[in-house]
Amino acid sequence: SQDRQLGNWVATQRNQWKRGTLDAQRIARLNQIQFDWIPFGAKWDARFTELSRYKELHGDCDVPQDSPNYPELAVWVGRQRGLKKRGELEREKVMRLEKIGFEWSPSDSAWDDKYNELVEFKKSHGNCNVPHKWRQSPQLATWVKTQRLRRQTNELEPARVKKLEELGFEWDRLLSSWESKFAELSK
Repeated sequence: SQDRQLGNWVATQRNQWKRGTLDAQRIARLNQIQFDWIPFGAKWDARFTELSRYKELHGDCDVPQDSPNYPELAVWVGRQRGLKKRGELEREKVMRLEKIGFEWSPSDSAWDDKYNELVEFKKSHGNCNVPHKWRQSPQLATWVKTQRLRRQTNELEPARVKKLEELGFEWDRLLSSWESKFAELSK
């Protein structure tokens, strides 16, 4: 097809340019039409710039995967994480992303944020039993419930289980409630 022939021609121009064998007049003519010599690098730079703007607006680089306003950027962010995890993202790009505060594991950061919120709750309330429908932070109530469920199904990392236990987290609220009432009764 014509598209494939044109694509091959474009690839040839880029390869000759990289090798230094493309005629200077041809380079000048291609530059006049804003020919993209390094298309993937330019696209990466454009997304990086978009992510930098996103951070200025939102304070972080964690573009939600279901973002209606930034669907392409969300996919790109996810791709960068996957590439880094597989060791396929160039060191320079990793450094550029880290320089603007890019989180490679945002779920770790989010977990730590909720854990810290739970620490504050315990300081105020003396325990980690966030009410199921707590109006002040329904997200924290849901997070606490999720930690209990994830431990039941062995999906919660042992280090996180230990961290919560050290804080005095109660895994079975019904049992702990029964025990405290029994202790009260037997005084």
